[in-house]
Amino acid sequence: RDLTTFSEAIKIASVKAHVICPKEEVHRLVQDDNLISVDQTTYSTDKKVNTYQKMADLMYKVRVIGIPLEKQSTLAGLTSLMDCLGFGKPVIMTRNPCIDLDIENLGIGTWVDPYDVDGWTRAIKWHFENIEQSNRMGNKAKVIGEQLSAESFGKEINSLIIEHYQNWKYN
Repeated sequence: RDLTTFSEAIKIASVKAHVICPKEEVHRLVQDDNLISVDQTTYSTDKKVNTYQKMADLMYKVRVIGIPLEKQSTLAGLTSLMDCLGFGKPVIMTRNPCIDLDIENLGIGTWVDPYDVDGWTRAIKWHFENIEQSNRMGNKAKVIGEQLSAESFGKEINSLIIEHYQNWKYN
């Protein structure tokens, strides 16, 4: 994650933000009163603590979800993008050529080039100044998430199997 670029943009945009990251990465954040770091613990010895649920509760409450990435040649950020769809949240994300969902063409978010503090700042401000449009992006994200769900995927596979079986049976 490109926490430095993201936290610099938050400071310039002057909005409150929660940053979910491992505690070992907090030092990469530009310090600002608007920035609240949330420890992302991937393993907890306390079995009563569900850290993903805690993160999900937080992500559900925010206006927009940011996915700041270093320059990528992998699918980094894809799982976080799927979270945005599931929560029905608009997204600001570092452009990743390996992810074939175009968040801008789909109308669910804003791409920002890697290490682009000004791009992040503009995108953050836009989502906070254009709340109605940003909310519509989140609504579209939710619809797309439902279309990409395992249940809908299973129904499509089932439909294809039945169609091919019927074609085979009658040929």
